[in-house]
Amino acid sequence: MKISHNIFYKRHLDDGEEILEVIHRHWLILKLKLWKSVWFGIVPPVVVFYFFPMFFIVCLVWVLIGIGHFLFKYIEWYYDCLIIIYLGVVYI
Repeated sequence: MKISHNIFYKRHLDDGEEILEVIHRHWLILKLKLWKSVWFGIVPPVVVFYFFPMFFIVCLVWVLIGIGHFLFKYIEWYYDCLIIIYLGVVYI
């Protein structure tokens, strides 16, 4: 099922323009961006909590910041794209 990109990218177009294709960067770029979030923001607090459950609040805040960074990088990758229209290319 293909997602209609008109919902997300319509504000970048003029009246009457239609999106033919939306091209995102390669998924490996996303993987490289998310690597730091996972290995420094999510995994270490889980390990620390496993060995030192008394640091629950610190680990919880650390994980929430890691998840926030993860989501920020994903959204940044998703909106860094090329929009192909009839008249040319729109780079966001």
